[in-house]
Amino acid sequence: MRNVDNRLSNIRRRKRRKALLILFCTSLFFGVLLLRVWFSSKAVEVAFEVDHLAAKMRTLEEGNKKLLLEMARLKSPERISIIATKDLGMIRASDAEVVTLER
Repeated sequence: MRNVDNRLSNIRRRKRRKALLILFCTSLFFGVLLLRVWFSSKAVEVAFEVDHLAAKMRTLEEGNKKLLLEMARLKSPERISIIATKDLGMIRASDAEVVTLER
């Protein structure tokens, strides 16, 4: 009787181990699958963010070019001369009136 009980308990243990192993492997498989889906969704999210930032960078670079052109236009000596003579009533000094200071 003991042998039969031992055999039955061994069979039950093996079945339990097999069931636990199957459960563990299944859980591991689904865990890896969920992790892969999460990584894929993060990759897509990061790709969208990179595209958005690249578009924003292009817009800012275009704005920067426009501002540099505007700055160059405002700094032009011709424009400054016109404003000085017409708007401020200044006159151009002759070479004899110009004094150069040395350091």
